[in-house]
Amino acid sequence: MISQTNQVCIELQNPLGFTRTVTVTFSEAAFGAGIGFTPFATQTFTLPPNSLNKYCVNWNPLPVAALHRCLLVTLKQPGFRDQMSQLNVDLVRRTPLWNPGTVAIPFVVGNPNRYPSEVDLVGILIGLNNWLPQFDPPPPYPLAPGATQNVMLHLVPGTQRRPNAANVETAFSGDVVRVDVALEVDGEPQNGFSVDFAPPLNVYLPLILR
Repeated sequence: MISQTNQVCIELQNPLGFTRTVTVTFSEAAFGAGIGFTPFATQTFTLPPNSLNKYCVNWNPLPVAALHRCLLVTLKQPGFRDQMSQLNVDLVRRTPLWNPGTVAIPFVVGNPNRYPSEVDLVGILIGLNNWLPQFDPPPPYPLAPGATQNVMLHLVPGTQRRPNAANVETAFSGDVVRVDVALEVDGEPQNGFSVDFAPPLNVYLPLILR
């Protein structure tokens, strides 16, 4: 939460029979794509032999307009390449009669280049029948170097129909209901993010926010 100290936790495993020391850097960015990460904590952890433990650091989220966050963890250890784990998912709970038309997800896109570029978005729906992603304002966005654009993601009906219980029941297919948003800069694919519309069940992610 903004204006209070939170914790970010990650599980680290040492499968070897001797103690290892690693350094972990935690970074954050506004929820979106093409946004640079800002480190907020660097911590050295000593991992016991044959261990799998959770390690946490304090986190005071940056006071930016978007309330959602992307988190990046970078693991450093002598003699090995850096390992990175990124949680770039916004998790939204849905009820049994959840209406996709109520979706309103704010996020930010940015131009990572040092020169003006055109930033475009591509939305892919998974497990959602007869719905389409809509971005407001509509892309593409001509952005100056390092500039950002606030965007709102909505879901709109792909066909004209009256909402009723039967339509709600047939709105989904499969076990996964998700929107993937891909970022293109000057026509070249870059990165992106996913929005998972999870059922009212416990969901376990590699990176745990508390």
